[in-house]
Amino acid sequence: MRSPKDMRIIQIELTNACVHTCSNCSRMCGHHEHPFFMDFQTFKRAVDSMEGYEGTVGMMGGEPTLHPEFERFAEYLSSKYPKKGGEHNLIAPTNTFMRNLKLEERSRIEAYEEEAGTNERIKGPGLWSSLVSSYAKYYETIQDVFIYQCVNDHTESSFHQPVMVTRKDLGISDEEWYPLRDKCWMQMNWSASITPKGAFFCEVAAALDMLFDGPGGWPIEPGWWKRTPDEFGDQLHWCEWCGLALETRSRDANEGADDISPSFLERLKKLNSPKLEKGQFHVYYKDEAGNDSLVRHNNYQDNDFNRLGKHNRSIYPKGFVLVILPEVKGMDEELIKRTLRSASGQFKKIYIFSNHIGGVCETEYAEILPEESTFGDAMNRVNSKADGMYIVCASQGTEFSGGFVETMSGYAINPGTVHVCRSGKNELALIKSEEKDGLMYLYHPKAHTLRDYGFDRIAGCKTAEEFISLWDEKKTVTFDNAMLTQNTIESAIHIEGGKDYVVYGAGRVSPVAVRIIEKAGGRVVALCDSDSGKWGTETGGKKVISPEDLVTSRGMYDKVVIGSSRYYREIRDRLRSLGIEEERISAPLLLEE
Repeated sequence: MRSPKDMRIIQIELTNACVHTCSNCSRMCGHHEHPFFMDFQTFKRAVDSMEGYEGTVGMMGGEPTLHPEFERFAEYLSSKYPKKGGEHNLIAPTNTFMRNLKLEERSRIEAYEEEAGTNERIKGPGLWSSLVSSYAKYYETIQDVFIYQCVNDHTESSFHQPVMVTRKDLGISDEEWYPLRDKCWMQMNWSASITPKGAFFCEVAAALDMLFDGPGGWPIEPGWWKRTPDEFGDQLHWCEWCGLALETRSRDANEGADDISPSFLERLKKLNSPKLEKGQFHVYYKDEAGNDSLVRHNNYQDNDFNRLGKHNRSIYPKGFVLVILPEVKGMDEELIKRTLRSASGQFKKIYIFSNHIGGVCETEYAEILPEESTFGDAMNRVNSKADGMYIVCASQGTEFSGGFVETMSGYAINPGTVHVCRSGKNELALIKSEEKDGLMYLYHPKAHTLRDYGFDRIAGCKTAEEFISLWDEKKTVTFDNAMLTQNTIESAIHIEGGKDYVVYGAGRVSPVAVRIIEKAGGRVVALCDSDSGKWGTETGGKKVISPEDLVTSRGMYDKVVIGSSRYYREIRDRLRSLGIEEERISAPLLLEE
């Protein structure tokens, strides 16, 4: 077993409320008649108790974003562990959300390694979420606060080992049991935990204590996490009720049914478990031959990119409205008509600053903003009527491509940012303006910037430029081609045209890596692989060499591109140990493996 001080992560359990009832959930979600919600003072003590801990302090559930004070909790955690170092990849819009999350995770780990020399650890706030609508509600706060995020919307298959299986039901003796318990993969790899009832050496022990209203954990006080296994004491009795140290099989989480051994089943009946009442369980047993009642034996989930389902729209825009901006020289009916022709049918609503333009606005999509309104007054009015949609403001005469809204709807957009394009400075990917002083910007009315400045400050803005200036520079993004492509797979790393590359990894992802590099103008001169059986062979017309060949043939390549994100760190460390210069080792392509 491990001391909590040696763990990469320690969790603070905000709630066991969840939108899911996954099979074999480690928090037993679905079995509680009433979920708990941690109060702020307990949360504050929990965060304060972690002073000196050199790892990630996680906010966990259930689904933590369901907590009614989630934002307050996150901001307090941030005050103790401010986000610093690494990249902030989720400021700009992204159509590769998971890749950018992993890129940011890697950059944070590397930044912390450089600062603290600690392998695979990041000091600061972490979030565990299933990417539901409440995640989208707090999207800006989440990207501002958390240095690490573990997300899984559970739309794709993931396999959970049974928790609610007791070793005594399976006839496992003390002699067999104690070595298994002390080497439990869960306690050796997962986290300690804090609940409203105290601190625990193991997050599953904490969840069992909540489920069965146990005696609670250690006092939530500074340094509790320094306890060593010989000090775990009475908390170890929860291991008797946990099946994770046992050799069992696993069930697809999406089935929503738990595998429960007989003794555990009797205890749950006494709790009036809602999940039992619905019949969402299977009795777990092993027969005389040692065969168990499950038929699967899979990894939890073998691809991080499957953690966001293709049909999950919770973090994407629900729609766009358009404001046609006023001009100092007056409103031009022909220019407005041009914009309306390209915008009608795409935007949910169109607002125009004028009431003297004849029948140009005779469409169900358009609404006139009275000329007597100040600019800021008009923005307040649009903000209040946007109904959670993004707002695009554009100079009259702007022409939108037929796929503008459809394309932008495919990007997760940080609602705390403003995205600005001034014609003459940037070539827009999807719109254009004949006005030399043309302007377009995109924002969300729920941005913290607008909330903090308030109605009166917004009303005082006399021009669009003054309105844009409300945003901090860090949350002002240039809206151009580069913004829309920087997060795609082809540009996950920078490929230099004319340079020679070796791709590390000669498996099924290598053809995709070769295509990306050559599309960007680079040359792939060879593949490299740790498998000696592949050395000297060819894959896709590229020769496969050994890692040692990278040392003896430095002149043949400029950089090594690591084709695997999953094994990036191991490969990078091996290249370093071989003496490959740091500047020759590229970031992984973050391909779907």
